[in-house]
Amino acid sequence: MRTITNTTRVVFLFCLFMATVSYSQYEVRPTLDKEQTIQILEALKNKSALNAKASTSFKKNEVFIKQLGYGNNLNLISSSNTSDINLTQNGKGNDIQMFIQADKILSNVNQLGTNNYHFEFSRAPEMSIESNILQQGINNSLTIYERNSLSEKIKVNMKGNDQTVIIRNFK
Repeated sequence: MRTITNTTRVVFLFCLFMATVSYSQYEVRPTLDKEQTIQILEALKNKSALNAKASTSFKKNEVFIKQLGYGNNLNLISSSNTSDINLTQNGKGNDIQMFIQADKILSNVNQLGTNNYHFEFSRAPEMSIESNILQQGINNSLTIYERNSLSEKIKVNMKGNDQTVIIRNFK
């Protein structure tokens, strides 16, 4: 009868552990499906074409993205005459989903920590939108739907863990 050595046992247990780890699950955050994304892109494209015909002067549109860490996700679709958008993710598993249409966009979003989530959907082609968002901590969630005069200059600081804020704006 064959004896199993300690080295063989250690190798077997290590392989078993690695197989278990490789099948672990991760949290999936809700995002827009393909059809919703296409509808948003078409709406923004049509509005952008109208804005381009109406405007003859040069205006700048800038987007700066800084990602440190791993597993960070970012989707940005914007349509504006002028914009200055700064997005920073420092940590792991942070997620930014932004779909914005406005005349002017000034936006700073900073996610510092783990598993922070920011979703924004705004269609306000006649407005100037300013936002300063800070999410610092673990599992913070901020959702902003649309904009009006009360939220055109918004500042949100989320410091801590497991916080959820939903802002719904109606015209």
